[in-house]
Amino acid sequence: MVLADGSPRTVQTWDWYDTLRDWMTVVSWPGVCTFTEAGVAGKIGVNSAGLGVHFNVLRHASDHADIGVPVHVVARRILDEASTVEEATELARSARLSASSVITVVTADRARCLELSPAGVSVVDPVDGVLWHANHFLDAALAPGERTTVDVSTTLARGSWLRAHAAELGAADLTARARSLCAHTEDGAAVCAHPDMSLPAHERWESLATISLDVVAGRMHVHTGGPCSVAPESWAEFGVRRAVSTTAR
Repeated sequence: MVLADGSPRTVQTWDWYDTLRDWMTVVSWPGVCTFTEAGVAGKIGVNSAGLGVHFNVLRHASDHADIGVPVHVVARRILDEASTVEEATELARSARLSASSVITVVTADRARCLELSPAGVSVVDPVDGVLWHANHFLDAALAPGERTTVDVSTTLARGSWLRAHAAELGAADLTARARSLCAHTEDGAAVCAHPDMSLPAHERWESLATISLDVVAGRMHVHTGGPCSVAPESWAEFGVRRAVSTTAR
């Protein structure tokens, strides 16, 4: 995510098991539009107040199996109720969590990553107008509890790649911005993931979608597939539905 000229430029891949490709959906109702999965309250999206959220999975040593507020519900509540980064931060900190994730909150002039875990909620703010996140903790207080197996996961390599390509990731053109995420394992970072069909289903990861938010216009752009297949005509555009009132006569 790059803040530029009062119009933040955002893009992310959404990686999940290739067998869940048909579970993706976009839901729009008055005030909110969200990309999510069947049966999940909310995930990536934008609201009519000009606030958007991106979403990544994290794992922390404090995660546990007791009852807690699902991180997807936190994302949905932020979309439902927040209009500022500070309001989103307060909502996230009010939840008693049992699992971890990072919710990146974006408005026309601010952005912040909220690293959620049962041990606490930390914030990561932009550096020189650039904000990035992969699937590992960045906050110094939470990072020691990292539970992602970094010697197996590609998250550290992807994080380094994102830092090195900040300029391209801030491109004004949506397709160019998404295509700048086109890095594969052979490039040193599997930012654009393709499944290894020799592996069992629960180990096959794929970039199922590429998503960008336009919080100023209240729009979300979704490409089905990874950055390497993005084309100008492949984007589907979704917007926040406006409330309609009627008067009986």
